[in-house]
Amino acid sequence: MKVGPVIKELRRNKKLTAIYLYKDILSRTASVRFEKGLSDTSTEKFFIMLERLNITLEEFHFSLRKNENTDFHFFEQLKNSFYNQDHQGLYELKQQLNINYQKTKNIKFYHYYIIVGNILNELTKQPNDENQIKIIRDYLIDCESWGYYELVLFSNTINFYSEEIIDVVFKRAKNQFITYGKIRRYKNELAFLIMNILEILIRGNNLNSARLYYKELIDLQSSNIDIMYITIMIKYFGELIKLMENKHKQCCYNSIEKMIDIFDYLDLHGKKNQCLLLYKYVKEQK
Repeated sequence: MKVGPVIKELRRNKKLTAIYLYKDILSRTASVRFEKGLSDTSTEKFFIMLERLNITLEEFHFSLRKNENTDFHFFEQLKNSFYNQDHQGLYELKQQLNINYQKTKNIKFYHYYIIVGNILNELTKQPNDENQIKIIRDYLIDCESWGYYELVLFSNTINFYSEEIIDVVFKRAKNQFITYGKIRRYKNELAFLIMNILEILIRGNNLNSARLYYKELIDLQSSNIDIMYITIMIKYFGELIKLMENKHKQCCYNSIEKMIDIFDYLDLHGKKNQCLLLYKYVKEQK
């Protein structure tokens, strides 16, 4: 995929001249070739262009891949097939991922292949493939430099691990937050990860660990997470923990049920059902 044509599109959208953007870094002839995708440029010059365009590297990456975001399309397809109990859709997705992996040898396609395979096993009441789960677990533990991909991978395979493994691997994700914490999507994904961990701990009736991870979520919120969905989920988990502690039981029931109903207005019916099931589980433990 060529960088030059994307830079050209961004430049034109911002009504900037080629003379302004490429001054002192590319000649007129070189800039024309660059914008046609016939040549590349150095990293140093590329970052000067981004600065003059007033866009971040993350924004540029989105523009570069906006029509080919395979990760986004994968998780959307996975989510829809899972909530609809579409076994055939999951099987076809698994086969396509295998083809993509054989063609590209990109390890992420193999990781996604493992995820879909084990979700299919769960839906069909088959045992998980521990050897394949171990491949992802070892990858996450051995990877010394986590990025957004590793965070998403961990978050979407969280149900495959023991609480001990979750604690160990979460520390890796949290440490990377020091490096990537200013990136909004990393911050949001870390919140999603903590919420997934909280669900596992609540289902395991591990109240002490649930309190610790809930504090992690509160601390993360204080770093300016303002997405309505995350804000609602923080309140939801807070009320669930109160319910587990037997504090203000009837008050908790009312608050939780109101929050769950909000998901209908947000058109998040799958999430509503998921939260409702967890809420009913906690109530039944009383």
